Amino acid sequence: MTGAARREGRIDLALRHTEEGSAASLRTDAVVLATGYAERPVDALLEPLGAYVARDTAGRPLVDRDQRLALDEKVGGKVFVQNAERHTHGVGAPDLGLAAWRSAVILNALTGRSPYPLPGRTAFTTFGLADAHR
Repeated sequence: MTGAARREGRIDLALRHTEEGSAASLRTDAVVLATGYAERPVDALLEPLGAYVARDTAGRPLVDRDQRLALDEKVGGKVFVQNAERHTHGVGAPDLGLAAWRSAVILNALTGRSPYPLPGRTAFTTFGLADAHR
């Protein structure tokens, strides 16, 4: 983004793709400015459950494919986590752009059905500015 201006109750953004050398504009209702993300250990958060959380050989909590902590069978409930599973789910785990997908996974697991059907293939990223905005 190279600029923004409020016009008629909306926000006009000026966009520039430096690698393509292209420019575009986009009118929107809101802009979210993010300052970054830093992972933090979850140990303090999980401390009350510490004795019941299954861990790998490095002491990290085990998280299943439904974003659920692996807990001792004595625990009657379930604990779901987001952004605490990079060691089990890979480098995409802290990607905040996947928060909606992870939330749907959790909701589906909690309800035992699929109110939010999830596609088998989720990668849809394209790079560059869309022709419609050039």
